[in-house]
Amino acid sequence: MKWNKKNLERHFDKHPQREPCWREALGHDVTIGEYESESLKTAGPRSTLEYRSVRIQVDFGEVFEEPETRTFIDGFNFITIADETYKRIKTHYHFHVGGERARHQPGSTAFSQSVKLDQIIDDLEAKTRSGLISQLTFESIAETVAPSVKNALKDLEK
Repeated sequence: MKWNKKNLERHFDKHPQREPCWREALGHDVTIGEYESESLKTAGPRSTLEYRSVRIQVDFGEVFEEPETRTFIDGFNFITIADETYKRIKTHYHFHVGGERARHQPGSTAFSQSVKLDQIIDDLEAKTRSGLISQLTFESIAETVAPSVKNALKDLEK
């Protein structure tokens, strides 16, 4: 799995440069090389959760399905999204309490795994209920995830 160079630069400029969560989780400002490396760790050895999904987009009143993506989430609540073939990384960001567009809450990278996954469950539940996700399948869930959280995740599958 790898980044397209221009996409990597665009996402690096958009995420770690402006968000304190990166410094909080990693202990220092992040370089573009570290951002790339962290995205691969989230999609690999640090992954707590992996799922496949198809998102619904509305563009100028036209509704369409995006191609399937693979989403990986790690213990810091960093998210890496790749294409369906695992070849290209589309984005890498930190999931904040209150959803993708919410502001970082200081200390949230140290929340417990179950608290962080509850936030992810709430977000996925809202997206499936509203129709923004038309398909959702969990590929892997780490053994460290509590059985009640695993069950809640599996209940979301469509």
